[in-house]
Amino acid sequence: MKNPKSWSDITVSQFIEIRAMENNNEIEFLSILFDMPLQQLNEMDVITFNKYLEDSSFINTPISQKAKNSITISDIEFHKIDLYKMTIGEFIDLEHYFTNNYYLNLDKILAIVYRRKITSENVLLFEDTFEPYDNFIDVRSKLFNQASINDVNGIISEYLIFRKRIFDVYSGLFNTDEEYVDNEDEIENDDKDINTKKDNSSNESKAIKWGWDLILYKLAQTNPLDIDRATNIPLIQGLNILAMMKEMNLN
Repeated sequence: MKNPKSWSDITVSQFIEIRAMENNNEIEFLSILFDMPLQQLNEMDVITFNKYLEDSSFINTPISQKAKNSITISDIEFHKIDLYKMTIGEFIDLEHYFTNNYYLNLDKILAIVYRRKITSENVLLFEDTFEPYDNFIDVRSKLFNQASINDVNGIISEYLIFRKRIFDVYSGLFNTDEEYVDNEDEIENDDKDINTKKDNSSNESKAIKWGWDLILYKLAQTNPLDIDRATNIPLIQGLNILAMMKEMNLN
């Protein structure tokens, strides 16, 4: 049994369980918080039960909105990467987890954002060098489930701010309201206009369905064999290339 006194004592795993609760069931909540069997709580006398509720009152206080730059789990030190220096592949994976309930995917998000430092081959660069992104999310997520939620919760707001900036700056790359008809004067009558709108809707649906695959396909210069290489392109560089291709009408 656990005896948490603050959010610092609550793990990422517990926090995810709490966020996944479908209703405000006090017994289930206390079971998660204090790591106690449901049956034990159900059989508990009212005075003791209320004491546990009182001890859990810290949940009414805010969780830290600043993620630590480094955390240590199982004697392994992990450091937060610079979001602006991540690759297209990292960004796409983060987008996947953020658009599919980021709180329930927090452990996987942390596995992407926090990385071990490695010794730089060029020490004159004076830059932090992190291990390359790899297929370690499933394994690492189990590790980050042990982290204190108070240490890492802030990564959510940090990424959302970063994400908004990216989508604002490169808004032309991400909207699906592109003009598929270059000259409206070419539309001869209302019937043709209606048909064009239907075509636009179809194209927009396809763009949404294949959005990230299409971006990687363009960066790979339409060569499917180079898509893996395209995922390793730095995010800002890749978005600048896509913006240039769009502006210059290069497909």
